[in-house]
Amino acid sequence: MIEWLCKNVLFRDHDFEHLIETVYRRFREMKIMPPTPERIERLIRTAIHTYEEQFFQATLEKLPAITRVDQHIFTGSSVYVRGIKRSSRRYL
Repeated sequence: MIEWLCKNVLFRDHDFEHLIETVYRRFREMKIMPPTPERIERLIRTAIHTYEEQFFQATLEKLPAITRVDQHIFTGSSVYVRGIKRSSRRYL
């Protein structure tokens, strides 16, 4: 269900209530007894998280390399950048 949501639904809809209806409809189409409401919510939240991670990763991969380097410098998330910052403190 998570994969189906990621591939077929989440690219156009993130409304949680609508997603619940869509998941129940999908279970009916598949003639499968749906899990508990709590489990449905967990499935949807996991699917949203998975979709967003895939979307952001795909977007990042499309960025030019220089943009990715700039982002590491701006956020300081790179080990290399943190090393530069530590080294520069020694000379202050």
